[in-house]
Amino acid sequence: MIKNKLVRKIISEKKITIWGNGEKIRDFIYIKEFIAYVLKIYKLNIKNEIFNISSGKSYAINQVLRKIEYILSASNYNYKIQ
Repeated sequence: MIKNKLVRKIISEKKITIWGNGEKIRDFIYIKEFIAYVLKIYKLNIKNEIFNISSGKSYAINQVLRKIEYILSASNYNYKIQ
């Protein structure tokens, strides 16, 4: 979801606010995957437990931004992230 928001902001040339230096590592997961896990837990009737749901792949926001910049430049969209 955050990737979609970043792409939309870049294409519309809106300012992107990054908290800190952008090097903090985060784990991103697609909403469909997240919902699938929640439904599995629900169907197993597990209650009063704590679950950490993640993709297991972590990236810094700066890494995500650079990848988006690379993809957009490959599609002839001329934008440089500041």
